Amino acid sequence: MKRIGATGASAVVMGVTALLMFAGCAQQGTYTNTAAVGTPRDGMARTSNGGETNIRTGSTVARPVVRTNTSAANTSTSTASKPAATTTTESKPVAAKPAQTNSNINTSRPTSNVATNTSRPTVNGEGMARAVLAYPTGDERTSALLVEKFMPVEVRSGQPFTYELRTTNLTNMELQNVVVNDAPTGALTIRESEPTFNRDASGGMAWALGNLSPRETRTVRVTAVAGGTGSVGSCTTASYNTSMCMTTNVVEPALELTKTVSPDAGTPCDTFEVVYRVCNTGTGTIDNVIVRDQLPAGFTIDGRTAFEGNAGSIPAGECRTFTVAGKASGSGSYCSTATASGEGLTAESANPCITVRQPELQVAVDCAGERYFGAPATFKVVVRNTGEAPAENVVLSAPVPAGTAFASASDNGRVTGNSIGWNIGTLAPGASREINFGINPNGAESVTGTVRVSGACANEATATCSTRFRGIPAVLLEVVDGPDPVLVGEQTTYVITVTNQGTAQDSDIQIRATLPTGAEFVSAAGDTRGTFANGTVTFAALPVLAPKQQAQWRIVVKAAGTGDVRFRVEMDTKELDSNVVETEATRFYNF
Repeated sequence: MKRIGATGASAVVMGVTALLMFAGCAQQGTYTNTAAVGTPRDGMARTSNGGETNIRTGSTVARPVVRTNTSAANTSTSTASKPAATTTTESKPVAAKPAQTNSNINTSRPTSNVATNTSRPTVNGEGMARAVLAYPTGDERTSALLVEKFMPVEVRSGQPFTYELRTTNLTNMELQNVVVNDAPTGALTIRESEPTFNRDASGGMAWALGNLSPRETRTVRVTAVAGGTGSVGSCTTASYNTSMCMTTNVVEPALELTKTVSPDAGTPCDTFEVVYRVCNTGTGTIDNVIVRDQLPAGFTIDGRTAFEGNAGSIPAGECRTFTVAGKASGSGSYCSTATASGEGLTAESANPCITVRQPELQVAVDCAGERYFGAPATFKVVVRNTGEAPAENVVLSAPVPAGTAFASASDNGRVTGNSIGWNIGTLAPGASREINFGINPNGAESVTGTVRVSGACANEATATCSTRFRGIPAVLLEVVDGPDPVLVGEQTTYVITVTNQGTAQDSDIQIRATLPTGAEFVSAAGDTRGTFANGTVTFAALPVLAPKQQAQWRIVVKAAGTGDVRFRVEMDTKELDSNVVETEATRFYNF
């Protein structure tokens, strides 16, 4: 709480009334200063000790303080018991009546305790008498209001004259509702005044001077006419108000909250900057301000699902800012409204939304289901971005299976170790890329191509495709004889060789050999057992002949006649659509 203090008379006086009298005015009101012009009342002279001395008797009577300086008598009286009015008479010398006074009469000219006006206005060449009222202490140095009255010492009957009332604010504060009243006494008639007066309740003159600023003086000029002879005058009173004012600040703080999220679109790999700014846009300080935000599902700030920030106290016109990092777990739209509260005040932010889009990679691989040995397995790969955001730094890889060998790669595919790799770069939403590569089976019956694609902030996708390799059996039948020619009675051997030149095995290989005319069967041997009947040697079927393998059979005959003969061999296998026949020419001769 504030405490207002005031010093001096101006701090303690409110609604006061002071009375200043010129000749013939009775003391009025409470705490009234009086001053008169003319012969002291009842032949009394003012004394310096606060009383009145009877000039004739020399007796002294205590009276309210009135300072009176007269050029004729040089008499001064004073007291400190009540606010003092001082009358200074400045006129032609007037002889004082001889009087016997006691020793208490101060015959020297005293110095006044109040500030006096040293100017000497004159009217019709006459001197002016000055009466002073300093309220409330009687001392200008400690009083609030000073009223000075200037009136001619002597006027002529029936002739207008002017007197003045000067009212001065002696303080450094404003005096309010200052009113000066002046009531004529005796045969004094008021003609006019500047400013114009109003009549008060008693019929006297009243001037509402309003408020007097510190040290301000207002002057009232009155024109009057005295009738008859003797003494005339007027009694002046003054009143004013002082006030003690105290103010308290009336404030109206107001909260304002903004929330921004940037960027407003991104991927789950991006970090979003969330800024809360709470401001006091009113007047006065707001204490204990808290900012809260319940985050949408899937969105976190520093790993938390809600944000709370303590802004503390916010003076008028100031703001507090919180900047945090947010992450989204997947695609979607994320919106939330933040609130700020403090000392019963609340504010809501707007509802900013961010859109999170994620690339979605897909990969597919196509290959021949079956191929013959001798050619590579080829694979066609298609990579697609089916998501809503660009897929960046897309990489495709395909391992080379063990036992196989790299054959080819499109689009600058590079082999590193046992893997083929491609840098695809960026795939826009909906874009695709086709890539091809080949693998040599190196005898493997099946080759599986596995591809794997990945990208920045994108899922990883894989696909496989297998090619089965098959061979073609290709059996070669060969028959040679030796020696040739053959002397009758001698023997020769026919060697039957079957070779699988193909890439697949053949089975159920059966050999039948027919002896030429003039040849006698001697023996048969080979990979399977042979039997001779009716000029034909039949070998048991060979179950399997693998690629690049051979099977042999031998038939020994003796030349029994002469001539150019033909040895005939017939081969049948499971994979052959028709039998293979091979003949060998032999010369039998005799001397």
